[in-house]
Amino acid sequence: AKIRLVLGHNDKLNFHSLQVEEILTHIKGNDVLVHMIDKDGNYKQLFLGSEHKSAEKKINIQPGAVFSEEVIGNYAYSLIEAETKPAFSSDDFKEYSEQEVIKLLNKSSLSFFLERNKKKSNEKIESNLKIENT
Repeated sequence: AKIRLVLGHNDKLNFHSLQVEEILTHIKGNDVLVHMIDKDGNYKQLFLGSEHKSAEKKINIQPGAVFSEEVIGNYAYSLIEAETKPAFSSDDFKEYSEQEVIKLLNKSSLSFFLERNKKKSNEKIESNLKIENT
């Protein structure tokens, strides 16, 4: 099954997993940052697109991997295609809360993940303050 998603600059998909392989393909727009946690609790970031030096046009997500996507850049957008092999049903999909994600991370990945999210929260608060003050 294939679906196309348009992600805007404020869109960040919640962490989720599928029990089937998913192939993400960048079609147009800004790069997408893919946050991924493997079965050993290792957290990594992958870039989907063409702008970042390590960006790839396609990323394969293995069954059971926990991941999330967000567009990089202010006032940015991205069009991506998500293809599952074989087609998935809603029974194959699981969404994770922030607390569940934290429990999945190994010790070295946890500190990086928490520090990164702390910075993102501070940036979002500062951005909101700028908007409110104008």
